Amino acid sequence: MKEGMPWAFSKGYDTFATLGPCIVPAQSLDPQSLPIRLKVNGQTRQSGNTRDMVFGVGHATAG
Repeated sequence: MKEGMPWAFSKGYDTFATLGPCIVPAQSLDPQSLPIRLKVNGQTRQSGNTRDMVFGVGHATAG
C-alpha cells in the first residue's frame, strides 16, 4: 500500500457512498428543497438545504 492518507484510499471504492439512513421514492422528493447534514460521531457538523445552493440541483456546467 502507498504511504499517505489511508482514508483517502479506503473511501474510493465504488460501493462506498454517503447515503442514509433510508431511501425514499424519487417521486416523493423535491430535489430543489432537500436537507443536507453532516454528522460525525452523532454530532452535527454541517447543516443546510439544497434551496440555498448557488447553482440548482439540475444545473449542468460545460467542461
